[in-house]
Amino acid sequence: MSTQTTRSNAFGMSDTAKTPKGKLKCKTESQKLVAANPGRVALVVSNIGTTDVWLVLGAEAAVAEEGPYLKKEGGSQIIDYYTGEIRAISKESEPTLTYAEI
Repeated sequence: MSTQTTRSNAFGMSDTAKTPKGKLKCKTESQKLVAANPGRVALVVSNIGTTDVWLVLGAEAAVAEEGPYLKKEGGSQIIDYYTGEIRAISKESEPTLTYAEI
């Protein structure tokens, strides 16, 4: 899924880009939330599930209770200016994460 948006670049010029967005059913083992994207300016991710989630910035395995934390039922993070892979893990159940790259 993606949404087309128009934004201003550093020189005040407009450009049009697709904003990848989606959902991920997070598991109790580390899994990729988003792939590396050199064009990413920011990633907005929210936990709409009933279980806490942890993220890792990088391709290494995510570990529960380490790294950026998304509280259950609405915890959110804005990760800006990081263009690498991001992985996620939960301790129980399968919470749903929603995300959008900008």
